Amino acid sequence: LLNDSLYLSRSLGLLANSASSQNLVICVPGIGSPVPFSTLIVNRMPDLGLLSACQCLPRWRYEKKAPAKENLFEKDRETIDAFERIDNITDAALQRFIAEYRDDTITKDDIFYYVYGLFHSPEYKERFAFDLKKSLPRIPFAPDFHAFAFAGKALAALHLDYERASLYPLQTKCADGSPEPSAEQCLMGKRKMRFADKERKDVLIVNDFVRLEGIPPEAHAYQVNGRTPLGWLIDRMHIKEYEEIGIVNDANHRFDDPRDLLDLIRRLVYISIESDRIIRGLPQPFAGDLDAHR
Repeated sequence: LLNDSLYLSRSLGLLANSASSQNLVICVPGIGSPVPFSTLIVNRMPDLGLLSACQCLPRWRYEKKAPAKENLFEKDRETIDAFERIDNITDAALQRFIAEYRDDTITKDDIFYYVYGLFHSPEYKERFAFDLKKSLPRIPFAPDFHAFAFAGKALAALHLDYERASLYPLQTKCADGSPEPSAEQCLMGKRKMRFADKERKDVLIVNDFVRLEGIPPEAHAYQVNGRTPLGWLIDRMHIKEYEEIGIVNDANHRFDDPRDLLDLIRRLVYISIESDRIIRGLPQPFAGDLDAHR
């Protein structure tokens, strides 16, 4: 392992050496985060810096089983089979939700997606902005449980499967007037991608040869950890040289075909727009006395 500190990450069950390890993890910022509260669901081991001292709320947790009879000549491999999967949503929590909504069709998966939907609610984040900086999120009982559960599931599918998301129909403009750029013309340089107009942000200059036009305002509304998906892409995707140590970090190596970068941008625009649409469609998360619903 190359990780310096694993903490409790093994309990997530997302072991890199096991194809059978499966889990869903809702990530939220750690206590004292300097950026506004946001959330992101993952099915791979997250980095501690994913969401500003990232804290994880997994659907399941994994506890190591009692070791088998020791063998001096063969050390047990740490695979998912060495762990016991435990439901992270208790039976008591399920019964509390069922009683609150008088609905015995509610499942533990529904509760998990309800939480993910709720964490995207602008009203929830605004109401608890101060509390979310100093403690883990608390879960109120929203008037419409199923609306949040449905939205949370839709957002989760969108965010987990981003590599296969639809392509938003941005217009490609090439400096030489050709309808489509060549692979070489799509290569990133040392200069970062940038918007032609910092206010409108409707045209993205990829490099000296290619630009993408027609980015709608909705693509800049959805944010994770204080930035839009496009903002994160612009910050990361370029060639960076570390002259003092002689290392070059070339983002072009992330793609088999440099033209795949344009598809990634189109997918991120689509995901941003769809996420914003789902979030704007969320109902009010509060009704009556908040303290009675915590």
